[in-house]
Amino acid sequence: MEQYLAEGEIGDKAQEIRGWCAGCANGQEAYTLAMTMEDAHLTGSLKKPYKLWASDISQKAIQTATKGVYPMAEYVRLPANWRKAYMHLLPNGCEVRKNIKQNLNFKQENILLPDQTRGKFDYIFCRNVLIYFDEVTYKKLLKIFWDSLQPDGYLF
Repeated sequence: MEQYLAEGEIGDKAQEIRGWCAGCANGQEAYTLAMTMEDAHLTGSLKKPYKLWASDISQKAIQTATKGVYPMAEYVRLPANWRKAYMHLLPNGCEVRKNIKQNLNFKQENILLPDQTRGKFDYIFCRNVLIYFDEVTYKKLLKIFWDSLQPDGYLF
């Protein structure tokens, strides 16, 4: 992701860089993407603001993701610089800082029926989502992702 940001390929004409993390579960992937974007922003590789939408069908998963509170095992897996810059320590775990949360919007939704009002995305991450669907649904979902991307967007 950082390579594409550094090369200026994502969102060249847009006012902000827009991403969608489809099937975000408890939010770890979405927060990792936001931390990557924030790093790029702080180093000057990304000169535009960014916004990340993250969705999952599970209301419980979205509640966990929105809170951004995780056990200590999640904290120790992060690089030291991210722990310092993007996390608060809690008595029994950690919490994602507001400077990361402010660029994320978590929503419960079925990715086969996405919210069309969000507009198009510069990139979509759908890690481990497609494995849950049969071939017909898989193809339908790829079409939804294609239709949700900017013409020069990326599907990861």
